[in-house]
Amino acid sequence: NSAGNLSFSYSGFSSNTHVITLQVTDEVGAICQDTRFLHVGEPPSATIDSPSNSDIYDVGELVVFQGTVSDGEDAVNTLQTTWTSNVDGELYSGVANSSGISQFPSSTLSAGVHSITMSVVDSDGLIAEDLINFRVNTPPTQPTVTLSPDPSYSNIALTATASGSTDADGQNISYAYEWYENSVLTTYTS
Repeated sequence: NSAGNLSFSYSGFSSNTHVITLQVTDEVGAICQDTRFLHVGEPPSATIDSPSNSDIYDVGELVVFQGTVSDGEDAVNTLQTTWTSNVDGELYSGVANSSGISQFPSSTLSAGVHSITMSVVDSDGLIAEDLINFRVNTPPTQPTVTLSPDPSYSNIALTATASGSTDADGQNISYAYEWYENSVLTTYTS
């Protein structure tokens, strides 16, 4: 154009270092050129192996996080991995091992539904991510249990009533009954 600017786009570069040369020839045949190096890399890959999507854990339960990473240009043990939770923030940051495994345990996750992201960054700054969701569940509160009649005798039918449990996660609560006699489970359940 009249201002001397030239621009175009090209998306066909392969993964490699390319030498880009711009050469300009004026009307009398004088040549001017400029050269730039352009490095094109492939992004890494990231896969969360565990926990599985939709798993449910109890508050305080040990959760082992494990993911597999790879990259076409970088050694896997140089790939930086970061695990984050939308509830608890960053959970772990470090490099993968020589097998491309990023792994760590946690037993301090907050209650709620967690969206977990594992991100991996290679030496070119290219990023790959994988995402799963799972629940950390709080157990319901202990119920109030009453037996009737009180006092009871060996030839009288007993009735057990449980009530008053609440669940911090807002889930419905149901009760199950198991009857024991002298610390031995009987066949009476419901």
